[in-house]
Amino acid sequence: MLTFRELEKLPLRKVVSILARSVFEQQIKVGRESLPKELQHFSLAVELNGEIMNGGISQYFTNSAGEDYKQALEALSIIGAEVQKRIVLKWLSYLPANVRPGRRNEVGLYVFSKPELMKKLDCFDKEYFDSADSFYGAMVEYVKKHAKVFEIS
Repeated sequence: MLTFRELEKLPLRKVVSILARSVFEQQIKVGRESLPKELQHFSLAVELNGEIMNGGISQYFTNSAGEDYKQALEALSIIGAEVQKRIVLKWLSYLPANVRPGRRNEVGLYVFSKPELMKKLDCFDKEYFDSADSFYGAMVEYVKKHAKVFEIS
């Protein structure tokens, strides 16, 4: 079991990384739906953030993780990562009504076939990357509020 004292010595990003490994190990064993809600929210937010930090918002919506975008956006709100949610929603506002965000093929065909749109959307990636510290801060605060569920003493 981790302690607050141990976690406070680490950078926020490292804390989230350590806890993400633990949550994903549990998720592999029982499935996300069987985890406590707090761990589900954490998992959805970490997955969204990881995809975006790896390849941008377009990557999130063109990979299978993007199929859970509604739950992930809700998780961002619950966790307090409103900055990241706002950025993703602004990105989504560039999709026409006939392109459904949860359908990665539709998103990919639309976004990647329009170089001028990709240039516009890149600014949202930069904005998201620049807000990373606030994401990790919100995640750690969320974990502190639910320490028992995360098995932190």
